Amino acid sequence: MDAFAGFRGAVSLADALAVPSAATERDPIVFVASGVVVLTMPLGLCMPAVVRWARLPEDDGPRQELPPAQSAATREALDALPETGARIGAEELVVSRLRKEYEQYLAALQRGRRGARPCGADRKGARAASRGPARG
Repeated sequence: MDAFAGFRGAVSLADALAVPSAATERDPIVFVASGVVVLTMPLGLCMPAVVRWARLPEDDGPRQELPPAQSAATREALDALPETGARIGAEELVVSRLRKEYEQYLAALQRGRRGARPCGADRKGARAASRGPARG
């Protein structure tokens, strides 16, 4: 399978060429490694046909894995929010606003809503709220 995937003896050829030129068996080693590369090139060229022939199912793993990962990360963020807010000296208003946004995002994820936007999507608003009332 490695030959089909595209390696085609490149490592073998590099190893063969790394043999010191003073070695008595270097020439046959390089010849055989070069032969492997040349003879397996057609295998790489027929790879698209082999994949079509195999009729492999579509890989939808990332689509299935993303929502649980987003939910877990959001729950962890909710758990860490009070401690992190206290550590950085964030005002309670900011912490409660972030908690509300995270909870809304988590609820949207649990409903299976596609295109749910993570909290903090409006970074300007979050920064402005953390600075307090506008001066000037």
